[in-house]
Amino acid sequence: MKLLIALAAVSVAAGAAFVHVARDGAATRTSSATSSGRYAAHTGDVSEEPSASAIERLEHSIKLKAGSKKSLGDVRLSDGRRVRLFSADTDDSKSCFIDDDPEAGSGAGCLEGGLFQVRKAAFSVNARGGPDRFEELYVVGVAAPSIRSVAVVKADGHSVALELNAAHTFVFESPTADLEARVYPVELRLFGPSGRLVETVTFPPAG
Repeated sequence: MKLLIALAAVSVAAGAAFVHVARDGAATRTSSATSSGRYAAHTGDVSEEPSASAIERLEHSIKLKAGSKKSLGDVRLSDGRRVRLFSADTDDSKSCFIDDDPEAGSGAGCLEGGLFQVRKAAFSVNARGGPDRFEELYVVGVAAPSIRSVAVVKADGHSVALELNAAHTFVFESPTADLEARVYPVELRLFGPSGRLVETVTFPPAG
């Protein structure tokens, strides 16, 4: 069974923390957030709609508000598969970032007060394999309109600039050499129009 682990970023007083959400092609996992900005992982009930697709089960699980789902385009991974990205609102007034991987299934991070209430980017970090070494690791997300560029910093200190599309989404995929050397992304840096660093999000240890 192919297993991906999604890390949904949250904000706490001491800094960045993460919720690990396991998901596979047969089940949909989501993470939602309270008004404090803290995410809590929960799983959609896939048994009640066995014929539904992963994305449909996810939408049911988060109580997606009819007509609110907006496509943010898709990103291509190195194996050729495309991960579709969306934003949406829920019936209980949360805003969500949704990613739909054709192999791993669908996941979402939802927050009260707006998608960028806690930080200037909504994203997920997805990994396959581990805990000793990951076979795949990628980051997908969307930046706030005020953000003009995004970069990932890896454990070896190298920084990788990420391309923003028209919808301000981005993707970073760890190359095979980095995975073999256990060199994982450790920070996400967000920059404003003048190139000024606006925000730094520190990832948790991957291994």
